Amino acid sequence: MNRPKIIAIVIPILLLTSGISYWLVHPRASIPPASPSAPQPAKQNTLILTDHLNRHVEIALPVRRMVSCFPAFTEILIALNAQPLLAGVNSKDSEKLGLPGVGSHLKPDLEAIAACKPDLILVSALRPEVADMLASRLPELKASLLAFHPSTVDGSLELIRTMGNLTGRQKEADQILEQAAARLAAIRSNLPPQRPRVFIEVRSSPSLLTCGKQSVLWDMIRCAGGDPLFEAGAGVSGLDLESVIKANPDFYLQLTGTMNPHPTPPSEHPVLGQLECVKAGHVAQISDELVRPGPRVAEAVGEIQRLFQTAAPPR
Repeated sequence: MNRPKIIAIVIPILLLTSGISYWLVHPRASIPPASPSAPQPAKQNTLILTDHLNRHVEIALPVRRMVSCFPAFTEILIALNAQPLLAGVNSKDSEKLGLPGVGSHLKPDLEAIAACKPDLILVSALRPEVADMLASRLPELKASLLAFHPSTVDGSLELIRTMGNLTGRQKEADQILEQAAARLAAIRSNLPPQRPRVFIEVRSSPSLLTCGKQSVLWDMIRCAGGDPLFEAGAGVSGLDLESVIKANPDFYLQLTGTMNPHPTPPSEHPVLGQLECVKAGHVAQISDELVRPGPRVAEAVGEIQRLFQTAAPPR
């Protein structure tokens, strides 16, 4: 074989092998990067997640013992048939589920959590200082920690998918998500022609509290066809009565539960009773257990829309 022919054969081979080498060293060069919140495979039997405090956490799989410090997370795990993995729960759910209590999401009990010997601890991202405190003790606990707190309906559904991946209950998660998608599609097809302007009461006394835009309840109201008032505030915030009177909402939604166990009816309030929506009876209550970022988010949106239709025809 003469020299020109050898060169003609060798050069394409060199180009091909160099291209393969580059792909092996830079495997993402032609692949779009994964979403920051999506689970990413690490080494064998591990999963890397980015939680809502932007912490990149490597989780050893399978997770066998979990501590849930937030009731919404516990509800998701139960809906996924992953209750056998729960080693400890928020003290509010402890007696009901027959599991050790580990304090509240605001004040977790470190000693009780340690006694559960968890592989993974789930906490609310609403209180970063609590997550930081627990994270500082992880070496002695020999556990991983994830902090979540979805502020939208879609974010809540994504958390269900994440929990399914963590627990090996992907099929159960898919079933919940399919049902939610169908329900939300039906709700979207039935939105009112004019959105009622909604005031959200999180607590009536000793001072009036509402919730801000970065709240799953806020997004639920939007998905149901309403316009929640008072965008300011990431979570719960105080509000003066004059601001509510001036806003003159079409609908008054009262949250009941932990923060508002015995809400004062607006009609009996000396100031809020002046609202036109209150006089017209466009007032309703909804449980805080329904409107949290759990597996019933689509049900909650449907219930809010039903309340709008039955109690609050918009002006």
